[in-house]
Amino acid sequence: MACIDGLYSRLLQKSTEDQVIQLLKENERSPQSIRDRKAKNTIFEQILSAGLPPQELTAARLSAESTILIGAGSETTAKTLDILTFHLLDQPQILQKLRSELRSTNVSYKSTLPQLESLPYLIAVMKEGLRCANGITTRSARVTREPLRYRDWIIPVNTAVSMTIIDVLTDPSIFPDPDRFQPERWLGTDGKRLDKFLIPFNKGPRQCIGMELAKAEILACVAMVFSQFEMELIDTEYLRDVKSKRDHFIPKPGPNSKGIRVRILRKTE
Repeated sequence: MACIDGLYSRLLQKSTEDQVIQLLKENERSPQSIRDRKAKNTIFEQILSAGLPPQELTAARLSAESTILIGAGSETTAKTLDILTFHLLDQPQILQKLRSELRSTNVSYKSTLPQLESLPYLIAVMKEGLRCANGITTRSARVTREPLRYRDWIIPVNTAVSMTIIDVLTDPSIFPDPDRFQPERWLGTDGKRLDKFLIPFNKGPRQCIGMELAKAEILACVAMVFSQFEMELIDTEYLRDVKSKRDHFIPKPGPNSKGIRVRILRKTE
């Protein structure tokens, strides 16, 4: 799996670098043509039109930006959907409650986002999936701009302070039995109390800018897939294939995992 991940990463970097180089050549030939475009369809057209200094417009700099954008907008959401799929198929009683809610509200591909956001159990399933997927496992460092008090200590200005999201999302004092997938913990008044601890997107001014898009994607995917298809897990074990054991910026299972595998049995009526 590590070899596949590494190959995918290199291919992604090469692909984005090739596209960035092509755009930079176009910008060099006719910079005004990009600035004059009324519809700037990519973030790179926006960057090239923003008047940034030359050191911010190199191929390496823009290629790194594109790799981060693609990775942040795809792998993290896909990981959450992986974890959600495992737990829903592993616990039929939870899947049945979800499907009952989806059927009672006639969810279909025509359903709007506000309609999906009005379904309490679907929202609870999404929140528990985000928690169990653990967000990122890498420490997210910040530098203090003013003295901070932590209990009996004063943290001075310009100190690098970091935290690990997974430590909050799996803290048993906040989420009892943290390895258990339990959407019910997000319902009622207790669920509202827990919202401040749901931090897979981080917190503060560096919070993920794609948070609302990711939530919308998860809601739509879960609602559409699980209302239309019967599936089963194949040779998938929680401790081997699901539980976080390695830090690859996002959490990964152990090296012997072949991933979460599913067989689609039939399309529902």
